Amino acid sequence: MAPPSEIAKSILSELVYFDVFEHPLTAMELWRYCSVAGAQLTNILDELGHNDWLRARVDQRWGMYFLRGRDHVVELRMIRYRESEAKYLKALRFANRLAAFPFIRMIAVCNSLAYSNSRSDGDIDLFFITAPGRIWTARWHVTGYLKVLGERPTRQVTRDKICASFFIAPEAFDLRTMKISQSDIYLAHWVKQIVPIYDSADWYQKFMAANAWAEEYFPHGYPIQPALTRRVASSRPRLAMQKTFETVYRGAVGDAFEKMYERIQRRLLPDELRRLAGQDTRVVMTPTMLKFHENDRRAMYQERWLERCKELGV
Repeated sequence: MAPPSEIAKSILSELVYFDVFEHPLTAMELWRYCSVAGAQLTNILDELGHNDWLRARVDQRWGMYFLRGRDHVVELRMIRYRESEAKYLKALRFANRLAAFPFIRMIAVCNSLAYSNSRSDGDIDLFFITAPGRIWTARWHVTGYLKVLGERPTRQVTRDKICASFFIAPEAFDLRTMKISQSDIYLAHWVKQIVPIYDSADWYQKFMAANAWAEEYFPHGYPIQPALTRRVASSRPRLAMQKTFETVYRGAVGDAFEKMYERIQRRLLPDELRRLAGQDTRVVMTPTMLKFHENDRRAMYQERWLERCKELGV
């Protein structure tokens, strides 16, 4: 048997990665995540159909490709897609409200919901871009609102709750500092997968431009442009409300509130989050980034991916 081509190895590598999350891929998705620059969709289809090395390791059903012996992931993808749709609609409803809050510039769906792979008991992960110098103020209003409505996840209840655990300002757009290793495959996927459901002024494009390094992994990973029905449209009343809120926080008064909100929120944080702050990339609290991922599983996912790739000869 001839040695595998670079495209074939890329295909298998991606199928292994997504198998960690029990998620089969279509040929189009395999092209989008192909690491070989210049590869065409026809090249992907040709490898899937005629490469004996790949065919010995990969199977397909209903237009979706997966590792041999993992047939159950096809029906699981369909089940999770339906479950994800309800969560996505709730994300849109809340984004429609949160977009009016002070200093919120963009809201995106992220993690498993971004590619419709949420579990039924999973929460709804949202990623926020804020105005410079007001990140704690923005988080105070968002999390306070969710807390009052009982919509924040707890250790006991996570299903369909809104997890607002990642805020960044423009100065922190480049996420290379968040890598857990030189080749943080999870972070590269995460960047390419986020779905902007509210964007006040092309902030998504600016964020993607700052993270062009992810194209080294996925040169065909085009930006996501949701349909109008899957994002929050601009609204003059909402922008007027936001502008009114932000007027209160101008200048020195706003700076004082920012410091006050930071002190209060730091005191309210669980002891474990305060302990982890600054130790690594799990919990980050800076003037430009607030990230609270106590259970950051990136290292575990990367290890599983690498081990399985080695087993399959990638």
